[in-house]
Amino acid sequence: MDDEDLPKELRRGDPRFLRRVVLVMSLVILGSVWAFSAFGRAEIGGCVAKGFHDLTAY
Repeated sequence: MDDEDLPKELRRGDPRFLRRVVLVMSLVILGSVWAFSAFGRAEIGGCVAKGFHDLTAY
């Protein structure tokens, strides 16, 4: 598909859509960093691993 086949609106892009995509991606990244930091401080990973080990150990 060439650019000539696309409608004019799609060829130039939608600035509002691009802003929303960038905003959502930024929020996802910040939320992931915050969650990783919070879980790291609380040492939840070790707690989950110990619980899994206790459930699966013979």
